[in-house]
Amino acid sequence: MESLKTLDLPIAYSTATRDLVRDFYTPCLSRSVLYRRGVGYFTSQGLARMAQGVAHLIDNNGRIRLIASPALSEEDVDAINSGYRSRADVLRDSAAKSLAEVRDRLVRDRLAGLAWLIANDRMDVKLALPRDENGQLPRGIYHEKIGVFTDDDGNNVAFSGSSNETLGGLVDNIESIDVYWSWDDPHGRVLRKIEQFEALWRNASRGVEVVEFTEVTSEVLQKYRPSSPPRKDPLDDTFPASGIPCLPDTLTLRGYQERSATGNLGRACDRRHGARGRDRATGRVRATGSLPRVSGEGARWARRARA
Repeated sequence: MESLKTLDLPIAYSTATRDLVRDFYTPCLSRSVLYRRGVGYFTSQGLARMAQGVAHLIDNNGRIRLIASPALSEEDVDAINSGYRSRADVLRDSAAKSLAEVRDRLVRDRLAGLAWLIANDRMDVKLALPRDENGQLPRGIYHEKIGVFTDDDGNNVAFSGSSNETLGGLVDNIESIDVYWSWDDPHGRVLRKIEQFEALWRNASRGVEVVEFTEVTSEVLQKYRPSSPPRKDPLDDTFPASGIPCLPDTLTLRGYQERSATGNLGRACDRRHGARGRDRATGRVRATGSLPRVSGEGARWARRARA
């Protein structure tokens, strides 16, 4: 396994100009044995976002420590504060509801990686609950976005930033993060991020109560558990190193989407897949006889991806 020190990392990333899965999460996770992550809501969208590229951690026998905030309604908060329902029951029901029916294929595939890790005792989960000066649960959440990758040699890459999550999902597609690395960190930012996370993990942070949630998470993710461990992120082939965006092989398109994709962006995908098109009946990649020329909207997409 290569060291994190072999990476040439910029100090910041933005999805406006870079693909974070290909350019950041995958390279770091493929070199890591431990991934510590603090996210916003414990929802299907929130978990899927933190699981970007996590399939590459599986190959390293790596582990995840996750801290998230439960997606509680005002009624849930009132029920806990009034003692009408036990906190454990409210948290369990909230988690089950958040992950009840996930139709998005990308989200399901990302959850499958987490389900496999937690079923094999390689993922631990805790929930962070804000507490006010009276010990009550306020109408706010632990909403800190931090992450730390650690490799076999004890090198660390830390990042922090925002992904604009809401209770219903993601507000937009823009995510920006700042990046720090332990082997060149004169201001000690990496150590500060690690200490910050570990204090939360030990339930030693002021104004926040952190509770164990691994067993419940395992139960609600059980239905997404795959028969074998995933070996790559669902988007690994969608934004390849060539810079030409491609449709995932597993994606089934509707008629109007098929006509648009195969006529425009589909031609760019053919360049990546060795002149393969898509079978109109199944939506799957099939062999074709020539290399079409990229033009029109497909060319404009490709130019934007390479920019």
